[in-house]
Amino acid sequence: MRNFKKTMPKKIWVNGRLVDPRRPAVSVFDRGFLYGDGVYETIRVYDGKPFQLEPHFQRLARSLRGIGMRVPFGRAVLGDAVASVMAANRLADGVVRLTVTRGEGALGFDPASCRRPTVVLLAVPFASHPAVHYEKGVRAVFVRLRRNAKNALDPSIKSLNNLNNILAKMESMKKGGQEALMLNQEGYLTEGTISNIFFISGGVLKTPSLDCGLLDGVTRSVVLSLAKRRSLAVWEGRCRPRHLFSAEEVFLTSTTLEVMPVTSVVDEQGRLRRIGSGQVGEWSGRLLRDYRRLITKATGKKFKI
Repeated sequence: MRNFKKTMPKKIWVNGRLVDPRRPAVSVFDRGFLYGDGVYETIRVYDGKPFQLEPHFQRLARSLRGIGMRVPFGRAVLGDAVASVMAANRLADGVVRLTVTRGEGALGFDPASCRRPTVVLLAVPFASHPAVHYEKGVRAVFVRLRRNAKNALDPSIKSLNNLNNILAKMESMKKGGQEALMLNQEGYLTEGTISNIFFISGGVLKTPSLDCGLLDGVTRSVVLSLAKRRSLAVWEGRCRPRHLFSAEEVFLTSTTLEVMPVTSVVDEQGRLRRIGSGQVGEWSGRLLRDYRRLITKATGKKFKI
């Protein structure tokens, strides 16, 4: 676990200004702080260039529409802000967390008093995942906690209210997993706490469909496109845990994980289940290499692949 103070940014971007993160920058009456009333995006920057910035911007817009807001800045402003906060912290490789809240307002759930949204960008160094995770795979855990229902707090909105994910992550860690696997109220597979889920079964790449109640991951969309380029059959639908246990390969995708192989899974009864041969599968490695080639093409970042 990294020391928080050592990783604290030197500067953060708040409503167009670079400020000291150790001094108050956001009001205690901000609705993001009080109620989780806002949305966010996590953007990877490689060699000073943000990857998949436009899809992140478009998803931010969808999330804001989902809570009755509009994007308070243009695409060019976002690009400049990302570059500014990275430069201010002397980072080439890093993670930028973009947060948009409804802004400062009166106490109470009625947001009518809010006049101006709050926009914050944080840039921190990227903490690389251990190489062994990509070489040997990680362990995922089916947690008992269910994913938020679509008709309650729709997971397709990348909301600041992440308590559902946090509790699931805590449960998975107690059971020795690197990631949680979450089911919806009907018992169908949805996603992880920070990732989308894929598996290979019968030569077909399968993943839960969006109507199961999950976030439309930016990396998820890229991997689906890469699979189709390789003429790998793709299926999106409703999956039960048993479909994962009988799969030849399983992997997770996200902005920070990229393509992370899963070689074992703990089921809801606490039993450890091996995936396929227990080794990283061919398609998991192939799609990771394809994904990193795409990063190289877009940003110039070099990988040992």
